[in-house]
This record gives sequence, structure tokens and C-alpha cells, in this order.
Amino acid sequence: VDIAATLPDRSQPFTIRTREGRFQHAGTQFSIAVLASATRLRVREGEVRWLANQEVLVTEAGTELLIGGSGSVTRTPISTVGPEWA
Repeated sequence: VDIAATLPDRSQPFTIRTREGRFQHAGTQFSIAVLASATRLRVREGEVRWLANQEVLVTEAGTELLIGGSGSVTRTPISTVGPEWA
């Protein structure tokens, strides 16, 4: 699933909800892919807040999170430039 959005009301955070939790835009460029058994978050600029199970995890630029349905989290450094961002 690809999402592109224009936010008319910038006083409210842009939030994407998945089965693994909520992801809040925090002045950033990022992508989220909802896969069969996980959700993948890739942050290109700024940061994204992941809210789940009463916790908040801030993910910075150059980071990919792979969040499994069981709650497992794998954090991997990624490039912030290249064709995958086109």
C-alpha cells in the first residue's frame, strides 16, 4: 500500500494506523508497507513516532523498522537516497 497525503490541518498530526500500532508524522518523509506478517517503516527525513502498547518509539532518518505481528522489532540502518525513494 502506498500513501500520499496533503495535510490541510497541520495542527493535527498525520497518523497511519496498522495492526502493529499507530505511526505519527513528525516533520518527515517516510514510507510504510503493510506486509502479510509485518509492517515495515522506512524513514528518509526527520522522525516518525510509533505508538503501540502504551509506548512510543521514535525512529530517526536512515532507519528501517520491521515490526512483526508478535511485536518483534528489527531495526536496520538504510540509505536516505536512491531509487527506492523515487
